[in-house]
Amino acid sequence: MALVDLAWHCYMDLASAAFYAGRTDQAIHMLEKAARTVAHLAAPNRRLADTLNRMGVLYTHQRRYLRAEQCLRQAVEIFESLPRLDPSRLAIARFNLAGVLETLGRSSEAGEQ
Repeated sequence: MALVDLAWHCYMDLASAAFYAGRTDQAIHMLEKAARTVAHLAAPNRRLADTLNRMGVLYTHQRRYLRAEQCLRQAVEIFESLPRLDPSRLAIARFNLAGVLETLGRSSEAGEQ
């Protein structure tokens, strides 16, 4: 495993641990580090999409819906552009985005997801 992959996995694991310990801000901080770690990789970047999807979920948990929408839209866009489509990851990101849009009162847009 390359050093970048190892670092990304470590940050993702730390984010999960922080979230389950009730430290959502710290979890988001770890996800931001994970995103920066893989942001330079060639596009489309599945690791970045996974990270953005998780960030969107945590921002939703904090009721920071506009930031969640931004992250989730980026995740969906990346997942849609992957050469080998991963239907389950794409569906999860779309579902998460639809939930945020519904919360923001944009039901018709949520239904398109």
